[in-house]
Amino acid sequence: MNISTLGVTLLDLKIAVKETLDKIAFVMPMNAAGLVCGSVTCGILMEYVDYQIILMISLLLSSFATAFIPWNRNLWHLCANFSISGFLIGFISLGGNTWILHLWGKESPSFMQAYHFAFGLGSFIAPLIAAPFLLPLNEENTNVTKTYTPSDLKIQYAYGISAFTMLICEVLFILIFCLQRTNKPHPTLEKKTVELDQKPITTIKRLSCVILTCIFMFFFYGLELSFGSLLPAYLVNCVANVILMLLGRTNELTLVILCIEHVSVLLLWDLALRHYLQLFLVSYRSTFIIPLIIGKSVESTPELRGETEEKG
Repeated sequence: MNISTLGVTLLDLKIAVKETLDKIAFVMPMNAAGLVCGSVTCGILMEYVDYQIILMISLLLSSFATAFIPWNRNLWHLCANFSISGFLIGFISLGGNTWILHLWGKESPSFMQAYHFAFGLGSFIAPLIAAPFLLPLNEENTNVTKTYTPSDLKIQYAYGISAFTMLICEVLFILIFCLQRTNKPHPTLEKKTVELDQKPITTIKRLSCVILTCIFMFFFYGLELSFGSLLPAYLVNCVANVILMLLGRTNELTLVILCIEHVSVLLLWDLALRHYLQLFLVSYRSTFIIPLIIGKSVESTPELRGETEEKG
């Protein structure tokens, strides 16, 4: 929900910090930078700290970081907020995947699929929750163009709902942790090395699996998270009221595609289990590249920034 909310509220955040669309897009690579740092830090801490404690702390802090996003009135403050939020989401994403593998071992595919299905479901629900709080578009058939100010914004309610949902999950997490504190690994992860050596995996097979998975994650996160989040904001400047269509159609399509793509990546996951950190690092590298390319394209194309309408 946190990541999907950014895409549909990007235009309102632009008003909050009083910047142009190509500049506000910089929050995407800043968020990705936080994701990378969070993944690296989480991968190190998991060697020394209980997974459950890491997830509880990161989930609590992430709820506060999410709630504070719409209250920023400076672009660099907003970028810093998104970097912190991305850092914590990196903990939640990597920690959640690793904890599932720790608990269920080789029996984790179905649980992993449910975990990532929830990601797609959140991407579907978040825009629907945010839609009522978005500022209306200026009508083309009127001679009056309303200039919005930060005081007109209502997206704080959308981010507040997202933060409140995180707090509910945090409370449930704490209850489960208090009732069941044991965190023993699944028996399939404790097999003797003799059993594991019966079916050795060749180096070529292992490298092929890791490389193919990295390529998949590179394009998946780069296009789905970055391009998919930025697309509604840019199209609004070209086609009036298209955001309403995108909210209903694009995310439904995203939900279906997410489920199909996660099934395919799970087929490669078991062989690449020892390389989970590299997979997450590679998956977020492309989120630096694509927003910057789109921003440069918009900067060099006046029509995408709505300058044509203003001149008319």
